[in-house]
Amino acid sequence: MVARDSRRRLVLSTDIGFDPDDFIALNLCLANPRFDLVGILVEPGSRDQVGLVHSILKFNNREEIPVASNKDSHVHHMGFVSRLHARCVDNLGVPLVAQETSHDDRELLEGCLLKDPRTCLVTIGPPIIVPRWIEYSIESTIIPVSYSMGGFHGGYHSGKICLSQEYNFGRDPASAVKLVNAKRITRRVMVSKNVTHHVFYTPFLHEHVGKVARESPAHAMIWHLMGGSSLRDPASLQMLHDPLTVMVSLDESIVTLREVQLVEQDGRWGSIDMAGTGCFITIGGDGAVDLDRFHEMLLSF
Repeated sequence: MVARDSRRRLVLSTDIGFDPDDFIALNLCLANPRFDLVGILVEPGSRDQVGLVHSILKFNNREEIPVASNKDSHVHHMGFVSRLHARCVDNLGVPLVAQETSHDDRELLEGCLLKDPRTCLVTIGPPIIVPRWIEYSIESTIIPVSYSMGGFHGGYHSGKICLSQEYNFGRDPASAVKLVNAKRITRRVMVSKNVTHHVFYTPFLHEHVGKVARESPAHAMIWHLMGGSSLRDPASLQMLHDPLTVMVSLDESIVTLREVQLVEQDGRWGSIDMAGTGCFITIGGDGAVDLDRFHEMLLSF
């Protein structure tokens, strides 16, 4: 049993519904006893997305966790849920029922921070919540640390900084810029694509997920979702961007971090080594993640 005071208290912001790794990441936050998930922010917050999250919570017997969305958003219809996800929860007896949230994302995040200032923010979709929270919250409220799937660290080539397009940050560059420069987030950690692109959901991992799925509802959900034919094709293995991000929030030692200043030019991202920014990014490529430790954490329940 993990003492509550030693658990990682977090609010998770996700654009769940299309790519499997958001689904996996949310279930891992519910399974690992070292996580204390106190709120889920759904972006953009379609009724189908919210329904999917509630199906996951119901199957895990965690329906007490509040779910919020952007109440001011006019793009809720853009929150797509794939047939793969809908079929998975239906087969597990918790069919997706489209529904609204009763909470506003800004209010939920602010409330969690006021209740316990140790609360961290983990964003595994575009960081839309950050500028909304900054505008809404009282100035004395601080997020001690945030973890975000995004950014790029490619070093230099021929004296020029290496830049790359990045999906999460690229979908909302303005929010991403506010995130990396947010002084009211004391420590900002980015899990970059040049590291996440080397972490996969393999047949070996699926086999071990199946073993713990007999006792862990969260792993049972992952096992059912990921049991498709893609596991037989090495070229189409699912990259675990978001699961790696949530696990870095639990143990930063599974990656190597460097303090940087992130830069954006014409929709492409890079980073310059710079002390004192409060902004950190994962570095390296193949072999940059302690996979043994990552897999151990992923299978914990």
